[in-house]
Amino acid sequence: MYVGFACRSQCRRLQGTTNGSLQFAVQTEGKYPYLWDKAASNWSTSKNVRNIFVMGSGGVDAEITLFHNEFMTAADTTPASVPGMGSRMKDTIGPELGIGFTLGNYTTDPVMTLKTCIGDRALGWDLLPPGVKGYNYTGGDNKTWTYAGYHQSPEKWPAGTTPVPMGWAAGIQYDGDTQRAYDVRLARTPLSVLVCLCMFVWVFAATLHTLCGVSPPVCTLCEALLSVSMKIVFANLFFFCCGAFVLH
Repeated sequence: MYVGFACRSQCRRLQGTTNGSLQFAVQTEGKYPYLWDKAASNWSTSKNVRNIFVMGSGGVDAEITLFHNEFMTAADTTPASVPGMGSRMKDTIGPELGIGFTLGNYTTDPVMTLKTCIGDRALGWDLLPPGVKGYNYTGGDNKTWTYAGYHQSPEKWPAGTTPVPMGWAAGIQYDGDTQRAYDVRLARTPLSVLVCLCMFVWVFAATLHTLCGVSPPVCTLCEALLSVSMKIVFANLFFFCCGAFVLH
């Protein structure tokens, strides 16, 4: 199971003995007990949830930094660098720990959470998804502004005038975040191709069955791969669709 999401949330510090850090919440206040392994007196580590977090500022050509590539844990980690990506430790967290450990408790199948995000970005501007059109809005001062649609620039301009583009456009961060998620998935191309081939064989056989009455062969490898629940679930699409619905 693959779970991808672009996270728009306030991050919190991992380590620290003062109120406001995750360490304080877990070790002093006794919250989130699933994050702490009492027997080992250390942070818990998931056995089946892989945590991957990449970050980039801007579009598809922006530099990529890898912050997480390990089994889900709240411990400080510095992932090994990979070709095309820088690498360094991230000492803050978002909701991925709660999501990841919940998925790990739900299933014993291998799970990968794929997080791609950066702070100080707006859903209605930097992360505007493709297809969203611009619109006019009149404020309390009776001035009407045109707000940018996907790939328009700047963010807003006086209605009825010609916009003067700036060095950024609506949806640039969306483009970059989705591309960076794709780049991580591309690293798994051999397995992905194998799955696609097995699915193609099964669909082809099922089509023959429908047209000719021939029973589709039982593809053991196909069934084994599909049984691992290899589904790519982009949770961020839910939020983007909600945002697009509101904007419309």
